[in-house]
Amino acid sequence: MVRFIVIVTSILFSSRSILA
Repeated sequence: MVRFIVIVTSILFSSRSILA
């Protein structure tokens, strides 16, 4: 469960970085 949250957060951060 924790790992899933970490992966989702990482993807979200990456998406934001690409968007910016």
